[in-house]
Amino acid sequence: SSGINAEWPLRPGNAKEQLEASEKLIAEFSETLDQKLEKTEKIKLEREIALQELGVSISEQGVVEGVFSPKTSPHLINLNEDPLMNECLVYCLKDGDTRVGGGSSDVKPDIQLSGLSIRPVHCTLRNDCNKVTVIPEASSRIFVNGNSVIGPTELKTGSRIVFGTNHVFRFNNPHEAAIIRQQKTLDEKNSETESIAAEHVDWYYAQKRKKYRLRLCVDTTA
Repeated sequence: SSGINAEWPLRPGNAKEQLEASEKLIAEFSETLDQKLEKTEKIKLEREIALQELGVSISEQGVVEGVFSPKTSPHLINLNEDPLMNECLVYCLKDGDTRVGGGSSDVKPDIQLSGLSIRPVHCTLRNDCNKVTVIPEASSRIFVNGNSVIGPTELKTGSRIVFGTNHVFRFNNPHEAAIIRQQKTLDEKNSETESIAAEHVDWYYAQKRKKYRLRLCVDTTA
C-alpha cells in the first residue's frame, strides 16, 4: 500500500539513527524546560524582592502575609486618632511624580483622598533620587510640620503632612534615615533634623502642631 513507509521494516542502521535523533530531541526539550524553570524562578525571586522593597511580605506559597514599612522607597504612613486605623495605610512614592487628590472623571490621581477640602489634583509629590518635594496646586490646603505650604517644599523623614483638613500622614525616607543613623553614630549630638526623625509623631501631635501654627498666623495678622 502507498501508505506504508518505504523504510519499513526498520533496518538496524536506520533504527540507530532514529534513536539518536529521538535522544537529541529529548535532550533539547529537557534543556529548554530547565531554562524555562530557571527563568520562572528568577522572575519569582525578582518579584519577591520588589515586593519586599515596597513593604509587602510574601510566603513561600506566594500568599501575602502582611505589610510593613518599605526598606528602600520613600513613603507615606497614615496617622489616625483611632488606634485601629492608625499606621495601617502605606503609600510608596515612585520615582518621578505621584499625584494626590480627590480625582474626577478626567483625573485619576495615584493617591486618592476624599473630602470637601481635597481638590481633584491637590498636589504632586516629586521623588527625584530619593529627594521628595511636595508641590501644591493653587488654593489647595496642605500643612507640613504645622506650617502652611504655598510653594514647593522638600520633605524630611519624620515630617508630618496634612492634606486638606483630616488626612494626616508621616513621611518616611529610609535612605535619609540611614544617613541620619550613621551621623548619629559618629556624633551623639542630634541635629534638628535628627530630633524630628526620632520624635514620636502621631495623629494628635500633627493636629496640635497644625492648630498651633494657625493660631500664630492669626496672632501675627491681628
